Amino acid sequence: MITVPQARMLAQEHVYRPITGKFICLGRQWIRMTHEEAVAVLREEGVQIPDATIRATAGMIDNYSRYAIGQNYITDHAFFTMFGLDRVYSLDVSEYEKCDVVHNLNYRIPPDLAGQYDFIYDGGTFDHLVDLKNCFTNVIEMLKPGGRVFQLNAASNFTGAAYVSFGPDLFHDYYSLNKFADCKVYIAEADNLGQVFDWDMYYFENPTCYRHLMSPRLHMVIVMAEKASDSTTDRLPVQAQYRDPDVAAQYTEGHARIAQSRRPVWRCRAPKAGSTAHAPASEGFRYLGQL
Repeated sequence: MITVPQARMLAQEHVYRPITGKFICLGRQWIRMTHEEAVAVLREEGVQIPDATIRATAGMIDNYSRYAIGQNYITDHAFFTMFGLDRVYSLDVSEYEKCDVVHNLNYRIPPDLAGQYDFIYDGGTFDHLVDLKNCFTNVIEMLKPGGRVFQLNAASNFTGAAYVSFGPDLFHDYYSLNKFADCKVYIAEADNLGQVFDWDMYYFENPTCYRHLMSPRLHMVIVMAEKASDSTTDRLPVQAQYRDPDVAAQYTEGHARIAQSRRPVWRCRAPKAGSTAHAPASEGFRYLGQL
């Protein structure tokens, strides 16, 4: 599912560096926006949508995704066409929503998927998987050098809606240890599964010195990472407090590489009155506002 906050995140990434080439979603995505809402959100974030594209996508209504039927939501194809993409592929564990590639990411991808994609969108797939080593390896191998992966998965309070809940440090440590060019990690906070606006956003700004970010609300971990030409897949991270000094040096190298990236932190707006966001945020997390 892609709601307004995810649309804003993708739009800001597109403005920073246009999303082009071969794009694949892990799990068929349904867009929880009408055509008018999607156009307004993307334009607010600076995406230039030609008038011809707006006219061409106006009638593309999603009548096949199980949660979108009868809601007047636009199709995934219509949404990504607004970014200038000709086609968006999808990979799923079954054919129930007419995906392009059927594959269980707990198992290694077939060779013909390696190095094929410029952008991978994971809108909540990793938290339903169990073989995380294969999952990370698959994503890195599917990306071209310079390719990007966007990931949004459960972080806490998702019992019954996900197999796994993640810490933000896992993604940052895995991608930095495997020589990614960049890895920005965030925590999003919402009141319930149906909240599609006004997520409170925290930037994970200190991956070596952080404290618990506890909350009765839902937490999601969100990642925007970019593969480098020399990125690897075989390095498995050790959490910061358990590293020997010689191991810690490898993370320092990865963090230094990521620090050179010019990718900005996502731009948020001031929270609405009555927000229940943490104030102040826990050590290592910077509160940004709402998306």
